[in-house]
Amino acid sequence: MRKILLASAAILSLAIAAPAFADDSIASIDQSGSGNIASQDQSSGGSNQSYVTQSGDSNTGNTTQVGSSNVFNVTQPGTGNTFNGTQQGNSNSSTANQSDTASTASLAIVGTSNVTSQRQESGNNNTASVNLTGDSNSVTQYQYSGSYNQASATVNGGASNIFSQTQTGTGNTAASTVNNGSLNSLTVAQSGASNAAYQTVDNSNHNTLSITQGGGGGNLATQHVH
Repeated sequence: MRKILLASAAILSLAIAAPAFADDSIASIDQSGSGNIASQDQSSGGSNQSYVTQSGDSNTGNTTQVGSSNVFNVTQPGTGNTFNGTQQGNSNSSTANQSDTASTASLAIVGTSNVTSQRQESGNNNTASVNLTGDSNSVTQYQYSGSYNQASATVNGGASNIFSQTQTGTGNTAASTVNNGSLNSLTVAQSGASNAAYQTVDNSNHNTLSITQGGGGGNLATQHVH
């Protein structure tokens, strides 16, 4: 059975998609203006889909999914937007797209074989973070054409995960950490000047660390294995 939840809103509004307890549900929220809040909860089942689009400034989106083979996609063009996403389960997919300045995307993932992408373009002072527990997951973070952006990724106990961080611009920071994991791959690619990359591995074995920096001077690259 397919459930479809649709909501649209304008300035200074709140939209909430109620929990969907069956498989194969679709929840969609579209908001324009400033100061909007969108919250979606798909707390059980599988093959659920969640979509949030917020066009404007100072908007907030929240998505929670529990189960397997779920998908969520959030798009926030504008300044000062915030997105918080949580996925628990296996074989899930999540995408967060933000453009402009001073936005934040935060994802917490627990499970196996999940695929996550965060993309922040054409802005400064943006923050992207992923906190991951599980195995065989893929995390990609892109921050293009901006300055003083920050990307962070953390693995808390897991194996065979792949982290890729790409930044172009000036004064950006990329940090990735593995705690109690093995066979994980951490890759950073930065183009521009005065960028910094930090990779840390604690109590872990057989991990691969790579940092590539080009296109300018004053860059910093640090790798710690404990």
